[in-house]
Amino acid sequence: RQVDSKVTRAINKVTEEYSQKVVQGMHDKVPLDQIEAVDFIVDKMLFNFRNVGFIHLLFPKAKIIHTVRNFWDVLYSCYKYKFEDQGLEWSFSLDHIVNFFVMYRRLM
Repeated sequence: RQVDSKVTRAINKVTEEYSQKVVQGMHDKVPLDQIEAVDFIVDKMLFNFRNVGFIHLLFPKAKIIHTVRNFWDVLYSCYKYKFEDQGLEWSFSLDHIVNFFVMYRRLM
């Protein structure tokens, strides 16, 4: 039991530290001269649907808006816009985009 509680405390500490970094990172995206005027932040990252629970834990007062677009519009948009971000390589292939969209629809 003592080992479990040490492990649990360590995990909670890491999770808390990581959470604070994520929250601070979002706040850092807002220019200091505009911080008083900002009422909300919009984040339209493609992977947010997989992290909605984590987002809710970090930002419990956040409004999460789920919008649904036509499949063909999503497919064309992802394929046309060549994402250069790491982890978005799936958007270079029509087959991979379809597979990703199917995964999204199953989860959401």
